[in-house]
Parts: sequence; structure tokens; C-alpha cells
Amino acid sequence: MLKRNALLTYLNQGYSMLIGILVMPFLYNIMGPVAFGIIGFYTVIQIFINVLDSGLSPTLCRVIAASSGNTKATTRTLKSFETISLLVFAVIFFSSYLLSDQILKYWFKGNEIVTETIVALLFCIVSSRLVASIYRAALQGKEDFLWLNAGTILFNTIKYPVCTYIMYKEPSLELYFQIHFAATVLELFIFRLRVANRLSLSFWLPGRFYIAELSENKKYILSVAFTALVSAATLHLDKLLFSNILLPEEYGYYTMCITISSAMITLGFPIGAVLIPRLTKLYASNQQEQFLSLYHKSAMFVSAVLLPVGVLVALFSKQVLLLFTSDPVAAEWGETILTLYILGNSVAIVTAFQYYLQVAIGDLKEHVRYNKILLVTYIPLIFFFAYFYDVLYVAILSFTFKLASFLLWQWYVHHKTRVVTHKAWFSRNILPSLLMCCLVSGFTVFFGINKIQLTTLVLLITMASLYAAIVLGALVLAKILNKETLVNVEFR
Repeated sequence: MLKRNALLTYLNQGYSMLIGILVMPFLYNIMGPVAFGIIGFYTVIQIFINVLDSGLSPTLCRVIAASSGNTKATTRTLKSFETISLLVFAVIFFSSYLLSDQILKYWFKGNEIVTETIVALLFCIVSSRLVASIYRAALQGKEDFLWLNAGTILFNTIKYPVCTYIMYKEPSLELYFQIHFAATVLELFIFRLRVANRLSLSFWLPGRFYIAELSENKKYILSVAFTALVSAATLHLDKLLFSNILLPEEYGYYTMCITISSAMITLGFPIGAVLIPRLTKLYASNQQEQFLSLYHKSAMFVSAVLLPVGVLVALFSKQVLLLFTSDPVAAEWGETILTLYILGNSVAIVTAFQYYLQVAIGDLKEHVRYNKILLVTYIPLIFFFAYFYDVLYVAILSFTFKLASFLLWQWYVHHKTRVVTHKAWFSRNILPSLLMCCLVSGFTVFFGINKIQLTTLVLLITMASLYAAIVLGALVLAKILNKETLVNVEFR
């Protein structure tokens, strides 16, 4: 079941990422860098508004996953969270309508391409997706991955290839957001119907708010919400700030760099979506051997299969940007920026395992502490470097903090939770891929392969060959290092 769910989720994410990558060059060339930057701003706003739901969806997913059936408490929790999300939707909708003039004047600085209608549509879309995320969490908790992934693929097809084709026929930023709004509302209603079917709920609103169910999960909700807010600021605050600081064309270049580098986070998302419910069940039922085996094997998979993707894109960042934009100015502007961001995101998907572990055991104390550290150190530095220096300094700062988190915080959480031995986890699952990435990167740079102007076909063949070398080499090294038996310190 786990392998099937993981495969289905990866097919969904793979398809979503593939169509996202394929439509990006077309959107950039059809709409231009300024409109493409507005689309990037829409994505960033969506991320920050999703923070409002961040305490609810993980909690709901965990409550349903830990439940053996459609219990009364589970139903009440869903209804309560649904009511909260609908209230937040109403607040965002009316606030954006009332403040659209101020947003145009002070944030977009009179950019003629942005209208009041576009601002209203933008916030309607992101607030609608906020409600839909509650239903997604419920289906994840029920492990209804087949239906969930099929629905996601359908609506992503409408939002990306279909929408891009319409833009090709009739380029209009307002029409772009109208299509996304229609697809999002339809998605919301269909997902609600599915949740009603799986949890035996009525389709219409519950009409009641169960404060007891919220209070029972208050500590967990607040922990997740706080950490999600800081995480969103850590990962995306720079993108929000630069939408106001950079010139419209430069923000379009920057958005392309961010979009490509975010593919690494997209690749890592299915791991958490599938792992968290299953690890939670294994830990709750005290299945020590299965828990550790799954945790280690998943880390090895991410390190051996996903990490090399980010490393290779970083090595060939200029060629990749030129491939996506057909714009030498954009490629020159974003070469170093893309390299730093995608390396940082590659490290982040490995560091995420300490978070999966904490969610599974139901104790986010260390994660809250980590985010408090970021709140008083990293976030102020983002403001400082964004406003007083430039994009490059912020990219360096981002990579430095993500690397430090991987080297220090992952070890700290493993040590404090005493569930996984960090030395064994790192040396057997992570080290082989790191060594091969360093070896292949050194070879590529030494012979100047990444500086040669290659045709698209030759570039893809070169990157695929280097990727195969890293993966095969990592698997061989892992087999050598894994001869010893994995030993945990304590499983509580």
C-alpha cells in the first residue's frame, strides 16, 4: 500500500512538475517577463496565505490517520476546521476587494499591466485554495491517494497546459487569472463531495463549531502554525520583498530562477505527504523495526535520486535558464542566483526528515525552537540584505542558512529525540550521494564541461549521463557502507 501511494503521489507530482516546466518557457515568451513576474507574485501570495491553514491541515491529516474509523471526534474536527477556513476565505475576499486601490498604488507602483480585477481574482484564487487544502488533508489522512492524485492531475491540466494554450491564442493576464479562478472553485466543490463520501458527511456546511475538538489539538495546531509561518517567511519572504524592490523585468528573471529552483521542493513534497501518515501509524503502534526501516530507506532514496538533480541544475544553471527563456540577458542575470537557490532547496529536502520525524512522534518542541531561532536571526537578515544590498547577497544568505540547518539541526533533532542514530543515518543514507555529487561536480568543473555552449539535445544527454553516474556510484557506496546493522539508541 505504501509503495503504491508513494508511486501515485510521485506520478502526480512528476506530472505536475513536468507540465509546469514545459509551460514556463511558453508563458515567459508569450506573456513577457513583466507579466511572468506577476504570475510569480501570485504564487508567493498563495504560499503566505496558505500559512493561515498550516496548523489545521497537518493536524486534520494526523487526526484522521491515527483514527481507525470515521469516529465522531474526527468528523467534528473536520467540520470545525472547515468552518475556520471558510471564515478566513471571507475575510481575505472582502479585504482584497476593499484594499485593491492601495495594493495597486503602493505595492505594484502603478504598473499598468496590473488592474483591480486582477488583484481581486488573485486573492480570490488563493483564498479558495485555502479551503480546498482542508479537504486535501482529509483525503491524505484517509490515504485516498488514488483519487486525490487523479483529481490533482485533472485540475493541473486545466491550469497549466490548457490555460497556456488559451494564452497562446489570446494573451491576457486577466484571462489567465479568470481561468485559474474557475478551475480552483470547481476543484474545491469536487474535493468537498469526495470528503463527504469518505467520511459520511453532508455536502453543505456543518453550521456548528466544536471548540472542544480545537482545544484538544490546540498545542499541536499552534506549534505547526507558528513553524509554518516562520518557514514560509524563511523560504519566501525574499520573493515577496523583491516583488516591490526589483524592476518589473528583473523580477520576471528572478521569478524564473525561483520557479526552477522550487522544482526541488516539489520533488520532495510527495515524500512528506506519504511518509508522515505512515510513520505516525508505525510509531503509534510501536512498530520499531518497520519505522526505522522506512525512515532510513526514504532518506536514502531522497539523497541518491533527488539530490543529484539539484546539483546538476546548479552546475549548468546558465544553460538551463537559456533553455527556458531563450533570453541571454535573463540567463546572464540569473546564473549565480539559480545556482545558490537550487542548491539550498536540494539541501532542504534532506533536512526535512527531522521535521517528518517530529510530526510522526507528535512532538514539535524542537521544531518550534528552531523556528524561533530563525525568527530572530535569519528573517531580519533577509530584510537587511534585500533593502541595503541586492539579490545575490540574499541568495548567499539563503544557501548558508539551509546548509547550516542540514549540518547542525538534523544532528541535534536526532540526538534529542533519541529515535534515530544520526551517525548511521548520515553515513549510510546521505554520505554516498554527497561524495558522488562532489566527485562528479569536480570532474565537470575541472574539464569546463559546464561552460561549453551545448545544443539542447547535447545538454540533456550530458546531464542525464552525469546523473546516472552519480546515482549508480551512490548506490555502490551505500551497499558498501550498509554492511553493518542499523542500530537505534531508543524507541519510545
